[in-house]
Amino acid sequence: MRLVKPLFLVVGVAVLHALAQRPVFFRVKRQAYPPNPAPFKPRQEDYNLPPFYQPNPGRDASSLSPLFPFHSQYSNGLDINPGTRVTVDGNLNVPIMGWGMWDYKGGIKVGRPNTRVGFGSLNAPTNVLGISGDTIAALAKDGTFQQSRQNVPSVPVAVLPGNFVPVRCRPPMCNPFVHNLAFGVDVEPGDDYLFDGGFDFPIPLAPSGVGVRFPMSGAVNVGTDPLLITYGHGMGPVEPPGFKSKKRIDEEEIRRQLKAQ
Repeated sequence: MRLVKPLFLVVGVAVLHALAQRPVFFRVKRQAYPPNPAPFKPRQEDYNLPPFYQPNPGRDASSLSPLFPFHSQYSNGLDINPGTRVTVDGNLNVPIMGWGMWDYKGGIKVGRPNTRVGFGSLNAPTNVLGISGDTIAALAKDGTFQQSRQNVPSVPVAVLPGNFVPVRCRPPMCNPFVHNLAFGVDVEPGDDYLFDGGFDFPIPLAPSGVGVRFPMSGAVNVGTDPLLITYGHGMGPVEPPGFKSKKRIDEEEIRRQLKAQ
């Protein structure tokens, strides 16, 4: 053990001395143009509409349990490529003896962007599943259900065009006694003019492929902003349709029978 520490000290001094006697080069990781495809990542959202519209974030399309059964939602999206854009891109590979492969990549895109239209609406309360007031009362009295619900984060009931979120609730349902109505319209007419281009090539600095990349890119987009209309209101208390309890239904049936007699 007495000889180990001096040995390490001698080796460390020798390494530092060798590094000080010659220049040190660092290999720079290249950045391609156009950029290389990103590694595969699992999709986090299961509901998607064109062009990049996600009306139901945080939902699992494979789940059979309906979330927010007292809300009615409608969303659509439209994306039209005019087919008039001009794109020119390419690459050039030149082998250099003693250095490696000199590769050039570049491209340019000129033309009109896509025409995009998005619409979405949200309405509450509705009662398509025919949930009764007795069911809501039983859930309100269930301590286990309420405790489990508090551990679940709130999520948007719907995301309308313009990233408009009218209501956020904890699953599986919102307050059924509050009325909400909202809609959003987002229209990109495609009247802009875009110019997007760039190039990327290496600059050799030393033998054996040592060098740096020189990437340059830019874009210019000239045009009007998209048309965006959003609206929403809420009021309460209200009673969801078909929300009468079985007791009230029986009482009304008895009254009708008595009047018929």
